[in-house]
Amino acid sequence: MVSLLNFSQTVEYLKADLDNAVKDKNEQHTQVIQLRQENMNLKSQLDVYTKKKKNAKKTLQTPSKVQTVTKAFLTKIDNFFTNSVMFHLTCQKQEKQMNMIPSNSSRVFRQVEDKFQSYLDNVGAKVSNIQKQSSWLDVQNIRLTSELDKCKTG
Repeated sequence: MVSLLNFSQTVEYLKADLDNAVKDKNEQHTQVIQLRQENMNLKSQLDVYTKKKKNAKKTLQTPSKVQTVTKAFLTKIDNFFTNSVMFHLTCQKQEKQMNMIPSNSSRVFRQVEDKFQSYLDNVGAKVSNIQKQSSWLDVQNIRLTSELDKCKTG
């Protein structure tokens, strides 16, 4: 009788262990499915974000254009005052003020360029953040549409 009781207890323990193992296996399988779905979503989000970033880079190449315009403007100022001073200044004060114009113009123009560059950097950061959110929303939309289609057909 004692050995039958031990056998029954052992069978019950083994059944409980088997049930726990099956439960753990199912939980891990569910977790693997969720992780694969999350991985696919993140890859899709990265692809969408990368495409949007490439398009944004094409349109936001203004900083180099700003620097080109700045250099051209400063060169014109320098050339004007070094090569083209064709009039005679009669007063030393006038001559001094005329000599200050190129440096003042350069300084002001550089300040404008710095502020504009700061503005462009700020806009670029905001655009990047918006693209990131947009990419995430695009991927979520695709996922939810797919789930809706499965619900309709299933």
